[in-house]
Amino acid sequence: MHFFKNKRFLIIIILIIILIIGGFVFYRSSKGEEKGFPFEEIKKGTVVEEISESGIVENSEKLDLGFDSAGRIEKIYVREEEDVLRGQELAKLDTTQLEIQLEEAKAGLKVIKAQQENTEVSLSNAKKDLENAQRIAKENLKIENKRAIDAIEDSYLKSYNVFNVINDLKEKYFERGDWESITMSDEKNNIEKMVKEISNHRNYTIDSSTDDIEESLLIIQKSLLKIKKSLEEIRKIADTSGYQKIISDADKSLIDNQQVIINTAYNSIVECLSRISSVKATNKANIDKIQAQIKEIESQLKGNSNGLYATKTEQAQVQISLLENKIIQSVLKSPADGKIIKIYKKEGEVAQFGEKIISLLYSKPFEIKVDIYEEDVGKIKVGNPVKITFPALPNKEYSGTVVFINPIEKVINNVVYYEVKIVPNENIKNIKTGMTADVVIITNERKDVLVVPKEAIHKKDDKKFVNVLKDDGTFEEREIKVGLEGDDVWEVISGLKEGEKVITGKK
Repeated sequence: MHFFKNKRFLIIIILIIILIIGGFVFYRSSKGEEKGFPFEEIKKGTVVEEISESGIVENSEKLDLGFDSAGRIEKIYVREEEDVLRGQELAKLDTTQLEIQLEEAKAGLKVIKAQQENTEVSLSNAKKDLENAQRIAKENLKIENKRAIDAIEDSYLKSYNVFNVINDLKEKYFERGDWESITMSDEKNNIEKMVKEISNHRNYTIDSSTDDIEESLLIIQKSLLKIKKSLEEIRKIADTSGYQKIISDADKSLIDNQQVIINTAYNSIVECLSRISSVKATNKANIDKIQAQIKEIESQLKGNSNGLYATKTEQAQVQISLLENKIIQSVLKSPADGKIIKIYKKEGEVAQFGEKIISLLYSKPFEIKVDIYEEDVGKIKVGNPVKITFPALPNKEYSGTVVFINPIEKVINNVVYYEVKIVPNENIKNIKTGMTADVVIITNERKDVLVVPKEAIHKKDDKKFVNVLKDDGTFEEREIKVGLEGDDVWEVISGLKEGEKVITGKK
């Protein structure tokens, strides 16, 4: 009996040990760290945003320089035939209004910090700002629509007069039944058709109460373009051997004048489309920003106060940064070493966005032309540094600078690209036109910021989350906000602290 009692006691002890071990193993298996998941500690680092592409080496051409915004030219620092260095200031816009706005933005930041204990006042002010922005947006769009209606009316009158001139010329010269007369009749009929098209949309915009006339502008733009092409064909007919001596020089000049008139009308319509689009974009940006502020403040009043004022402060700082950047960009700088060969504007004159102000001839004999995809070109700015390598010159990296971004798109295989010019910062031996160049454009860089590996991030409903390892070995899912995107990391704006650990993949 004693033997069996000892044996039973031993079995019980063994079962208890097994249960303890099993429980310990189960407990450890519930911990993220013990599951074998790879993780990485959140640290500060540098995030570099880059765009890689291949281009072609070409002979350098003159570069026409202009401002990134419109304004009155306050100062021109250089003269024609003057040698300039990369980064040298060439001209400057008047920044009085920008500086006023900057001071207002800085004052606004102080107000935001002072309003942290009074969210209801902040909400009331934000709603008033929204109403004001909506009112201004409506007024601004109304002004542009009125300009567009005037441009449409002018286009109709000009195109109608063009038709009358061409009709008179047809009756005067082109009744002989030859192919020139037939072609002239076809072009005259096309102009008449386009004039009717313009008239229809002219009547619609005058009679309609709608605020959106972009569709009419686009149709009229196409109609004017067709009239331009018809006038070009008519002018060619006037120079054919059968009519060159028949049509008087005065009538040929009359055709030339009609081309100038239609070009003026066409450019006016294009400008109206651009202005309306710009106003709408500005209005939307302003209204969206204020609506976002209202939503955050309302969330604060409902009890969800995390990060409200931090977000508002960040937004104000972004606005300040934008204004400061605009002030910096109001100075036109030389993108490369070279010689000023032409100055097109004088101090006190108004410069339009992208308008040619100064022409520069590079001192470097070569440039690199690269086609950049439309989704990437918005990240690139003149002055961005570039790393350059040549397959024909291996094991050597050169530096360069973005000097020009063509605002006119090019379509390659139904994909929109924009041409970017890059100039090497040094004379490169053995480089030849036609060579392939691999470039890496550094579009942005932020140092000493928190970074998180891309493989640690997963998305849900357009939001970004990470799994954060806790002290007890388990992990929690947490939403984060990110800023600049690098090749393998994101900048962390909020949601993580330095020293925390995030799971970077599967075990």
